[in-house]
Amino acid sequence: MADRRATFSDILATGKSVENIEIVGQVPGAPGEEHTWLASYYPTRTNDGYIDGLALIVTEITDRKRTETRLAASEQRFRSLFENMLEGFAYCEAIYGPAGNLVDWVYLEVNNSFDRLTGLTGVKGRRVSEILPDLLIDNPEVFDIYGSVAMTGKPADFETWVPSLKKWLSISVFSPAKDHFVAVFEDITERKRNEAAMEESEERYRGIFDHANEGIVRTTFEGKLITLNRRFAEIMGYASPERLINEIGNFKGLYFNLGDRGELVRGLRELGTISDHELRLKKRDGSTIWTSINISTTTNPETGEKFLDGLVVDISRRKAAEDKLRKSHHNLEESLLGLVSTLALTVETRDPYTAEHQRRVTELAVAIANEAKFSANDIASLRMAATIHDVGKIFVPAETLNKPGKVSAIEFELIKTHAAAGYNIIKDVKFDEPIAEIVHQHHERMDGSGYPDGLKGDEIHARARIVAIADVVEAMSSHRPYRPALGTKAALAEIEQNSGTLYDPTYAAICLKLFRKKHFEFK
Repeated sequence: MADRRATFSDILATGKSVENIEIVGQVPGAPGEEHTWLASYYPTRTNDGYIDGLALIVTEITDRKRTETRLAASEQRFRSLFENMLEGFAYCEAIYGPAGNLVDWVYLEVNNSFDRLTGLTGVKGRRVSEILPDLLIDNPEVFDIYGSVAMTGKPADFETWVPSLKKWLSISVFSPAKDHFVAVFEDITERKRNEAAMEESEERYRGIFDHANEGIVRTTFEGKLITLNRRFAEIMGYASPERLINEIGNFKGLYFNLGDRGELVRGLRELGTISDHELRLKKRDGSTIWTSINISTTTNPETGEKFLDGLVVDISRRKAAEDKLRKSHHNLEESLLGLVSTLALTVETRDPYTAEHQRRVTELAVAIANEAKFSANDIASLRMAATIHDVGKIFVPAETLNKPGKVSAIEFELIKTHAAAGYNIIKDVKFDEPIAEIVHQHHERMDGSGYPDGLKGDEIHARARIVAIADVVEAMSSHRPYRPALGTKAALAEIEQNSGTLYDPTYAAICLKLFRKKHFEFK
């Protein structure tokens, strides 16, 4: 009310009207929400010009004020969003040249991110030609796209390198009104660098993939071919990876024996990888090759789908060489066996007792080794050594070997030389196993009382310890020119009594078990 009195006083003093004064209050007699009125005061005059009163015109504007308040709040919110959005925003008015093409534009409004992303400030109200004078030369496509959007209203999205800003920008542009456009953009320079680095990496990988000396292949767990390199196609006899995939489609079609696949898949599910697995595959022309394959499992992180990645090497030449070497080795073994047979026959022609002795010693020695779970290779070498363990007796005079009755001390010393003589005969033969050492040591004893070197315990080769036991048992069980047979019981008693002293206790126990529980007999 005081304000209105002041207004009245002003009007009376000046004689001027006061218009559009907002009055806020409650409706008399109806307290509640505040209302707003718009009041205008006009002086009234007498005929001689004196102010004699005031005319008041009042209009309620409560709804309008409420709407304005809401609009102001909404504008504030959108202004906040506009200024704080991460993307740059530019509202522009197009400027066309004589030919009707866009040649320039004026920045009508920009947000804070525009300044941050471009590094440009104070652009509002200015032309782009003032701010970036080289843009039309460097980026004519930007003018073409902006001009088309401003004229047609059809929005567009594109990416472009802006040399003047030294940035890659991703831009979305639309037209809110004819000859006007809005560009919303983001800086994608880092993404582009990463993409370029990734493309370079992929290019390097592709070069390695395409030119690798090994075959590379990826399949699903079901065998569907996903990708493969040129080398793998060549290995399998196909002109290109595409042709192999089109003709086969599934790795199953490459197996020589499809049963091999089950073994591979089981191994992969358990271990996740398989290394140096030899696999026979079938080429396009129907021939087969041997390959060495390394397989690992990989998982697509987005879909969870599992793949098998294989590195395949053609080892057909190596397998052929191994086969040739195996045959050569077999032939060599045959030759060595022939040599052994010849040596045994040489002894037999001079001393039939020795020949039969060697055969029977071999029989018992092999039986002991089998019971002791020796490997097949160790048993084979034991068999060979036992067959010729007395070969050195060819240097002992026949009359001494076949002499009836007791031999003299000098004659016994001569006979004892056969172990060393046998070693000297075969020491230079290239056996894979220590055949010569077994022959040399078959008369050594655990306590060092044997000959020719007086070796003890583990100094004596294990197979020589077996031959020693078999040699004693057979010799005592059989007839000799210088004495009658003592019998198997006496022989076993000798082994049992001197087990651990003269003879290896483990093999001695096995020998006794063979005769007493398994009823071993010399054939």
